[in-house]
Order: sequence, then structure tokens, then C-alpha cells
Amino acid sequence: MLLRTDPALGLTGRHATSTVLRDAGFAFQFPTLEAALADLL
Repeated sequence: MLLRTDPALGLTGRHATSTVLRDAGFAFQFPTLEAALADLL
């Protein structure tokens, strides 16, 4: 479902969490912000 709303809400909303994905077994390439930022450098 596509909602027409501010894209920032998906990143900054108070309900934005990776818990459901992690609990379902999803493996993030960069599980922490520090790891993601280190990859950029």
C-alpha cells in the first residue's frame, strides 16, 4: 500500500523500528549506524 505522506515520517516517526524485521529473521547488512557510517568512509 502506498501512502501519500511525508517520507521523513518513515524514518523519524516514533514507531519506526527494525524489531519486527529482526524478529522475522531479516539480517541487516549494517546492523548499527556506526557500521553503516564506517562503510561510507
